[in-house]
Amino acid sequence: MKSSQIDALIIQALQYFEAGSLGSAEELLLAALKIEKKNLMALQMMGLIKASIADHKSCINFLRQAEKLSPSDPSIQYNLAKALSDFGDDRSAILHHERATRLDPNNLMAWLNYGKSFSNIGRFKDALRAFEKALTINGNSLEARLNIGATLTELSQYEKAIEIADAILETNPNFAEAWSNKGGAYKGLNQYESALACYEKAVSLQPDNSQFWSNKGAAHVSLTQYEEALICCEKAIKLSPNFAEAWSNKALALNDLKRYQEALESCNIAIRINPNYRESYWNRALILLTLGRLKEGWSDYEQRWGMETFERPTFLSIPRLKSLYETADSKILVWSEQGLGDVIQFSRYLPCLQRLGASVTVRVQKQLEPLFK
Repeated sequence: MKSSQIDALIIQALQYFEAGSLGSAEELLLAALKIEKKNLMALQMMGLIKASIADHKSCINFLRQAEKLSPSDPSIQYNLAKALSDFGDDRSAILHHERATRLDPNNLMAWLNYGKSFSNIGRFKDALRAFEKALTINGNSLEARLNIGATLTELSQYEKAIEIADAILETNPNFAEAWSNKGGAYKGLNQYESALACYEKAVSLQPDNSQFWSNKGAAHVSLTQYEEALICCEKAIKLSPNFAEAWSNKALALNDLKRYQEALESCNIAIRINPNYRESYWNRALILLTLGRLKEGWSDYEQRWGMETFERPTFLSIPRLKSLYETADSKILVWSEQGLGDVIQFSRYLPCLQRLGASVTVRVQKQLEPLFK
């Protein structure tokens, strides 16, 4: 009797769900779960309902319960991975993407989502492999090709990224995302005029796309066209008020216009929206250092290693120097990370470390090795 009652509730809930009456479906499913807490179908459907209203935390909770009952169900792994990614926890999502693709290796969307999570945590080589696998499943997938192009840009393979965008545009000349990807590749090549032209084309095709407006704003910043950049960033923010990247780009323009307090507030808003968006900390660091707020500025400056513009050193596992009092009889590695002029300027501190009793090893760019020797 209990089993037939639950089945009836779930069947009716499914009808409501398919009709878009999510509240009624949820009510029936909760009634079913009250009778049987570990009902797999009810837990899965509750997860889907919560995902559809962007309640990712509740979605994850229901799907984790479902996973315990059926750990080898590829659809549960797929939906759980996507929920974790949508919640902003791509590192946890990776495990479930791996399971989803292993259990259902021909699921195109599973591979695409896998690649996106890798990309979100900066593992671009792994992302590229996932997107390329997706393309082997469906060679006509525009999404796979777009993601491959975007990932090649992240890997600094800009010419290849432009080739992919051009190949897409040859048959789809009004494909806005391809124009945007091409702009990103040109930006990586420091060809900002070409990048701006691509972003303008993307915006003309999709004027309600906040990402394209933000990209256009960043290109204007690179061309020192700060007022134009502000207009673009504000347009992006109007379209998507919780778009951290647009707030961060706005801060860049305001900073260059010497409107420091406004720039600082834009960074703070970006960080409140997305505490994991490192570029906002970097931008805030530059503003704080300009304002002479050195302690806060240097703290934010430490966030740079998660940014694509900084190559993360392989030796960051070495313990960091916390105090000059630790230098006596210590072996210290000092390395260059920015421009040649910066390295030359700050080399004057190397003898200071030696006078404090440290054994100093210096790693600099090839061009500077003769000078430092």
